[in-house]
Amino acid sequence: MPFMAVVGYVLQRFLLNHTMGGDLLPPLLLTFGLSVIIRNALLMGYSADPQKPVSRPALRKDGERDRFSGVRS
Repeated sequence: MPFMAVVGYVLQRFLLNHTMGGDLLPPLLLTFGLSVIIRNALLMGYSADPQKPVSRPALRKDGERDRFSGVRS
């Protein structure tokens, strides 16, 4: 929890305060962009991988090694 407080302080101090001023659009765009970046980072870190792992290498009829696994078929 203290780590997130530090992250929030750093974001406010060094990013958001520099966009504050006369116009309302820059801070709004910055917070929207940060939310997209944070959401995608969390999805990459904590969601399931949609690709299933291959349990065995593809078999080749000519007896050559598979390029990807190095297994002789």
